[in-house]
Amino acid sequence: MSDDITRAAFDETRRRWDAKHIGKPWFDNAIKDKSLVNVAYDPVIPVPGYQRNGRPVSAHFRTVGGSTGKRIGSTETDTTHELTIGKLLDALVAAGSNVSCTTSDFATPSQHHEVLRCLKFADYRWVREPETRQWFADGRYIQPDLLGYDANRRSAGPNNRSVIIEVIRTHEPETSTLERLIDLSSQNHFVVFYFCGPFKRGWHGHFELPDADTQGAPLRIHSEFYLDKGVFYAGTSPFKLDADPAKKLSSILGKLQRIRALNC
Repeated sequence: MSDDITRAAFDETRRRWDAKHIGKPWFDNAIKDKSLVNVAYDPVIPVPGYQRNGRPVSAHFRTVGGSTGKRIGSTETDTTHELTIGKLLDALVAAGSNVSCTTSDFATPSQHHEVLRCLKFADYRWVREPETRQWFADGRYIQPDLLGYDANRRSAGPNNRSVIIEVIRTHEPETSTLERLIDLSSQNHFVVFYFCGPFKRGWHGHFELPDADTQGAPLRIHSEFYLDKGVFYAGTSPFKLDADPAKKLSSILGKLQRIRALNC
């Protein structure tokens, strides 16, 4: 998806409008007097789905006069990837600030270790792309799959870190994206690499809803691979990335993705 195209738009009240509704009579009537923008506040217009060279193009919102900034990386469009993001977002929104991130070591996969706990008295909000945009000084941005942030504070701090979740199904994030994720993880962002898919064996991400009779228990987001304070971890062990950390990390995640694909 290009920088000029987005799957969601917002009106003056900050209500979100999804591209999947474009072309439906109620949608056209509802937005006829509204001004719509994308997450960068660029004006957008709805474009119904159509055929291009015999191939369907999904309905979307397109910017008027070009978009602000340039995106780093691309969007994964695999169906399982999209369904996983949706399920994760529903669980995270319901949990709010009561979220825990856990990991496990390869030798002892049944033993879970908590590596991050969101502050319960913070006000964590959870969004999916395109609302996850992270801007940089060079006018470029990345768009992670999911983002959690404390709405009570103007910026993330050591005790209320933002949480980025990158869902991986068919391919790992590009090296240029990983460079920025490593940078963000050094600036009070905790980055989770959440592998998804019907794997027969091997490790992959999952989430666990608290038992109904366990009052106050958090939603647990589990993954063996994450970035914490600029360091890549496999389980509880830091992994040395050497001189070119983003390139090395891309290679590691690519190998992990291929191993899981072979085991599907």
